[in-house]
Amino acid sequence: MLMIKGLGRARAGRRSELIAAAARVAQASREDDGCLSYGFYNDIEDPDTLLSLEVWCDEAALAAHMGHEHTTLFLALAADLLDGTPVMAQHTIDDPDPRPAADASATGKHPTPSEEPT
Repeated sequence: MLMIKGLGRARAGRRSELIAAAARVAQASREDDGCLSYGFYNDIEDPDTLLSLEVWCDEAALAAHMGHEHTTLFLALAADLLDGTPVMAQHTIDDPDPRPAADASATGKHPTPSEEPT
């Protein structure tokens, strides 16, 4: 499995646009084959700083994701909305979800926090 993490800061006055673009790409990306997790998170000390975390089943799934329209559109928008270049890192990891495989959805995707049973 692959984990991709990114850290970027919105340009002054562009945070709401960045958040909206991030929400759109996250929602679309969660439907991509091989996507196990995809989200953006705010820095609690600097609301203009966002952390992205993605988990993909393999390199092929990540490569396919990078070619999708929702991804290329987000990357084009982000170039204008971010203050500088985001810091990105890719890691090969073991399954990050400690739950047994039977708890994953039928598609092989782990539920997002909003899908968790209450």
